[in-house]
Amino acid sequence: MEEEIAVSAPGKIILLGSYAVLEGFPALSLGVVDKEGRGVVAKCSEGDGRIVSKEFSIDGRAEDVKGIVGTAYIVAREYLKKIGRWESCNIAVDNSRIFGNKDEKSGLGSSAAATVATIASLFSWNGINIEEERSIINKLSHISHAIESGKVGSGTDIATSCYGTILYTRYSKEVLDNVSIRNSAEFAKKEFSGMEIKRVEIPYNIEMFNIRGRKTATISSVKAFNKAKEREGYVVEKLLKEQSMAEMSLIKNIKEEKAVRDAMHKARESQRRLSSIMESALPGIDPIEPEELTSLIEKVEELPGIVAGRCPGSGGYDGVVFLTQGEGFSPKDIIAIGKELSLELAYLELRKSQEGVRVL
Repeated sequence: MEEEIAVSAPGKIILLGSYAVLEGFPALSLGVVDKEGRGVVAKCSEGDGRIVSKEFSIDGRAEDVKGIVGTAYIVAREYLKKIGRWESCNIAVDNSRIFGNKDEKSGLGSSAAATVATIASLFSWNGINIEEERSIINKLSHISHAIESGKVGSGTDIATSCYGTILYTRYSKEVLDNVSIRNSAEFAKKEFSGMEIKRVEIPYNIEMFNIRGRKTATISSVKAFNKAKEREGYVVEKLLKEQSMAEMSLIKNIKEEKAVRDAMHKARESQRRLSSIMESALPGIDPIEPEELTSLIEKVEELPGIVAGRCPGSGGYDGVVFLTQGEGFSPKDIIAIGKELSLELAYLELRKSQEGVRVL
């Protein structure tokens, strides 16, 4: 056995399908890593199960540490023991700088990436090919999240960390009813009904900026979405269908590299209509696309090399992302435009990940 095995899992940018993915519509999620090709890295070495991570503030055996990394270790161990392939090891989990720090996160999904990296590294340490068992690693990662958090999300971030840039449709929440550490290995063998994952090639570069000092709580945004559904379910469903149709058309244009900006504008407009209903349902929440960011996108789209921009994920002040092409892109120009709009932008030096979790 090797002295050390290192595995890297990418973060995510949900470019299209936010909110709609919660209701079974597809989302386009981009796997992202730093310029050196690293996301969250999990390194296995000989030992009795000690887990160390500065970013997640853990140092101890799996049973003794709190949080998703410890849970992921235990879930993977349960499965590997069941198939007779377990040998204990220590793990060190290290985040790329693109994920930010505990004081200011970048919103790229470090917890999901750490979950996938931890499980994949244990598979690799025990002589199992990641590519051949990617589906099981993905399922075990969703299971770990459900056990640790006590709830089932869309799973977009985990699937992205596992597979890279994908078109993703969520699985039914009921799939993970009554899942626990004890039965987790059996759940990993189940069909995750409804889940579809298709790898997608994006012909453009991805450039992202965080907004310093301005953060939107995803929990509040999802709460507003759920309240809007309760109040105006029919209208919300209609808007989500319109949003998804506009986004599927946009994806086609992106693949064909034609009229992308116009298609992006239509997709953004459909989401602004949803945002209006959410703001009425829960007054005081940040819009999906705040006015300052609309102005920023409009001004930046006039620059050379810029194809189109939008607010990713659940929106608000979490960040802004641009599709770019050629050599004309300049972060300094965009930061200067942000300053004119009283927005302090922080450029994230990242690139796309098409392949997902991988052995380094």
